[in-house]
Amino acid sequence: MTDAPAGYEVRDGVAWITLNRPRVLNALDTGLAATLADHAEVAAADPDVTL
Repeated sequence: MTDAPAGYEVRDGVAWITLNRPRVLNALDTGLAATLADHAEVAAADPDVTL
């Protein structure tokens, strides 16, 4: 995974959003919240995501 605060991937029709901020115990801040919202929008529009 990169230095991004959250990762996104699709496996077997499932969208996986993985938090990646171990130094702060994956604490939610405005940047992470925005990233999660972006990934959720991508998942909602992705025809490969079934769950």
